[in-house]
Amino acid sequence: MQKGFYIVGLCLLLLISVTGCLSDSEPEVVSDASPKEMVAFVQTAFEYADMHGKEAALLAFNDPGGPFVKGDLYIFAYEKDGTTLALPFEPDQIGTSRSDLQDAEGRYFIREIIETGLAGGGFVSYLYANPTHGFAVEPKISYVMKGGDGWVLGSGLYSADDTMMPDPEVTASLADFVDDAALYAERVGKEEALATFNDLKGPYVRGDLYIYALDVDGIALALPYQPELLGTSMLDLTDHHGLNVTRIEIALSRLGGGFIYYHYPNPGRGMQLEPKVSYVRMVDDTYWIGAGIYYMGEGTFSDEIVMQALLSRYHEETEAKLNYLDNEVLLAGAHASAVGLDAPSTHEVLAYVAGTSEAVYDVVSLDSEGRIIDVYPEAYASAIGADISAQPHIRVILDEKKPVLSHLLHTVEGQDGVSIAYPVVTADGRIAGGISAIILPSVLLGGAAEKAEIGSPHSARAIQVDGTVLYAEDPKEIGAMIFPDPGYEIFPDVGHFRSRILTEPKGAAIIGLSGVKKHVVWDTVSLHGTDWRLLVFKEF
Repeated sequence: MQKGFYIVGLCLLLLISVTGCLSDSEPEVVSDASPKEMVAFVQTAFEYADMHGKEAALLAFNDPGGPFVKGDLYIFAYEKDGTTLALPFEPDQIGTSRSDLQDAEGRYFIREIIETGLAGGGFVSYLYANPTHGFAVEPKISYVMKGGDGWVLGSGLYSADDTMMPDPEVTASLADFVDDAALYAERVGKEEALATFNDLKGPYVRGDLYIYALDVDGIALALPYQPELLGTSMLDLTDHHGLNVTRIEIALSRLGGGFIYYHYPNPGRGMQLEPKVSYVRMVDDTYWIGAGIYYMGEGTFSDEIVMQALLSRYHEETEAKLNYLDNEVLLAGAHASAVGLDAPSTHEVLAYVAGTSEAVYDVVSLDSEGRIIDVYPEAYASAIGADISAQPHIRVILDEKKPVLSHLLHTVEGQDGVSIAYPVVTADGRIAGGISAIILPSVLLGGAAEKAEIGSPHSARAIQVDGTVLYAEDPKEIGAMIFPDPGYEIFPDVGHFRSRILTEPKGAAIIGLSGVKKHVVWDTVSLHGTDWRLLVFKEF
């Protein structure tokens, strides 16, 4: 979900209008405003519009000598259809549409400005002729916000300073994080949600990323790093630019959600004031929530975006490999059901399935009593006749006539692996036996991690939902419990992490260990009711 936060580039506006047309009365001034000042200027105008209404705000914005012309900065405004509402130095343009204007590369930048503002606010960059530099084509950026229902406001300047602008993928994910928290709150109710948001070990607190919540009157309901402020009013909170942060956040939330730039104490750096961008939205008509990232220096959430991308590819590769092998065993079972387990062609099918992947250790057929009647490769012929009927996954195919992905097991062939097994049934529906392929998860999952390009400083793991390690870069970990060393038990984060990862299909956490921390994200791949947790770690 993009939320319209397209950080498409660099910076906006001298004493030029957003269209780039310079009126005769405008002096050619080199911009002395910074992007931070531009953003603060726009947010101040947004607050003014919220307090005084659209009509009064547009009068103020269109006054060349008014409070919203500051040096080379001024406020422009547009209706959602492109109609110009405010351009203080070009009053003849008021009421006309500029939606068809294009920059030097053919970009319809006015349309992007409107779309971005209506979708939550953000930056729109483009290239345009700078009259102060002989009309050389230069980068410009506008910062825009939703002014109200169906209109946007903004300002800008020529600049190449993009230091305050987070990656668009990060801000889009930030909005997703807040939306996920809002859905959670709607599902479990306000009281339980606030308790979760205030829990430093909970799923919505990860380093300097956390959910905060306030009611519509500005009373703090969730501030996990500042519990002493719970129940107090934050309505008059201002930052060093004089922005009334809470009032702006409340107004943005009521308009459907949006982004705000401000300064706030960073828990990851001793609560020192640092620049932050937050996304806020209403949960219900009584309270709203937000979360932000500190965009100067390293941040845990930026790391997490990279890790989530790796995890997504890891999940995709694992699922594809599992589904491919599952389909091969399915077809083998269907063939045996059609021609019989004793048919020579069934042995050929076992040989074929065994050769489909390096992850396949062997393939066996078994009778209705659970005894192995054939195996491939033939090097494991000593397993023929073995009774494996007591194995839980064999009971599933014989008793329930269902396919199954087993847990990690030690096979009669002497190898640890998992089984994908399918029942073999007669024409009249009776169970005749089954086909079982032993899969080496270390090979399958290792191949998936490699194709996902997971490498230093990241590492991949996979576990069963009981905590048993299916794959790790260190083969000694396979078959053990995750974090098996008794020494880990002294770290409270470990027990909490184990509890979460075994019960939550997907999530993220930061685990504090001796002298290091591990940042981990996880997701779940499922087959026949069996779940594997796939994990990506980064140590810092």
